[in-house]
Amino acid sequence: LTLAPMDTYAVTPKFLLGISPRVQNLMHVPCFGLLALIALRTFMAENPRHRRLVFVGVGIATVLFSGALEAAQAFVPGRYASLTDIVFNLMGIAGGLALWRYFPALAKSQ
Repeated sequence: LTLAPMDTYAVTPKFLLGISPRVQNLMHVPCFGLLALIALRTFMAENPRHRRLVFVGVGIATVLFSGALEAAQAFVPGRYASLTDIVFNLMGIAGGLALWRYFPALAKSQ
């Protein structure tokens, strides 16, 4: 949804157009936290012996992905790149990494 056009002429679902900008900004936190957790879960399964490297790599990759998405929004109708959004993205990523680090149950395979 981060690259969905947000102008009134777009074919974007109407409920997205009605969400206040404050709520939209706050939605970045759980979305990017979940992205970090899913990435950690995925790549730790692939490389369980390199836990620290995977942890740092996922952190860096999700931060770079966040920046790339914000930059791409500058080219989407009705969207714009925002430093505030990047800050909320970083808060979500940091939260996801912290949850992984401090709640070991998240890291265990089912």
